[in-house]
Amino acid sequence: MKPLTRTTLAVLAALVALAARAAADQSQAELRKLQGSWDLVVEEVDGERMPEPLIRDVSLVVEGDRRTLRTDQEIRHRAVVRLHPAATPPQVDLAYSAGAPPNAKGIGIYSIAGDRLKTMLINPAIALAAQSCRQ
Repeated sequence: MKPLTRTTLAVLAALVALAARAAADQSQAELRKLQGSWDLVVEEVDGERMPEPLIRDVSLVVEGDRRTLRTDQEIRHRAVVRLHPAATPPQVDLAYSAGAPPNAKGIGIYSIAGDRLKTMLINPAIALAAQSCRQ
C-alpha cells in the first residue's frame, strides 16, 4: 500500500471541509424555511390526539435557531434547534432552555411542505432518560 502524500491529505481535508460546508448551508436553508410563527393544528402525545381546547391559540415561533411553543398566556417550551436535512427522514435536535427538565435534549423528525410543518418529537424527559442510559 502506498503512503499518503501531503497533496493527497490536503485534497482529502479540502473535500471534508467542502462537505461540511455544504451540510451547514443545507441546514441553514432549511432553518430559513421555518422562520416565523406557525399555528398548532393537531398535537398527539403517545399516539393520542390532544383535545382541541388544549391546542387552541398555541403557536410555534421560530426566530433564528430558537423555537418557542407558546400561547398568549404562557411559554410551553423554548429550545435551540439544530436541523439535519440530509438525513432520511430529516432530523431535528432540540436543546431545551425552558419548559423541560434541566439539560433536556429532544430529538425527532420533521417535514416541510409549503406552509405545512410536521414534526414528531420524543418527550424531553424520555430523551433525557435515554441520554442517561447511553453515558
